[in-house]
Amino acid sequence: MLVYLGQPKVREIANLLLLVRCDDKPLPLLMLAMQRASACQRLAGQALEGGGQRAFLVGLFSALDAILDMPLETALAALPLSEDVREAILHRRGELGSILDLAIALERGDWDALEKAPIQGLDCGKASLESITFTAQIEQQVERR
Repeated sequence: MLVYLGQPKVREIANLLLLVRCDDKPLPLLMLAMQRASACQRLAGQALEGGGQRAFLVGLFSALDAILDMPLETALAALPLSEDVREAILHRRGELGSILDLAIALERGDWDALEKAPIQGLDCGKASLESITFTAQIEQQVERR
């Protein structure tokens, strides 16, 4: 998907899907999905060479079950995702799965999970702060509409 569209276009589509087409969903849920996506991207940028774009998708699509009110496996079935992205979202496998686990641990303030993370040496605080800032900017844009 990223190869064909490019990161800016995917991000634009994600923003539109989450913020325009989901009027029946509470804004905090949509902002959580965007914050998770941003945290995954920033963490992957520190840990995986070239993994930030795919990690953004992993974080964003990991909340599709709540956004679309359907099982995650069903929601992902129609999307042209690579197997590693699908495995990361559904089963938290691989490096992208570890990144998703870290992002969720940051959301929950699960410091024990962060200390035991298989990927060490990441600046989780910086990634968290940057993702919160990113999400706050999107939220301001939505509130202006």
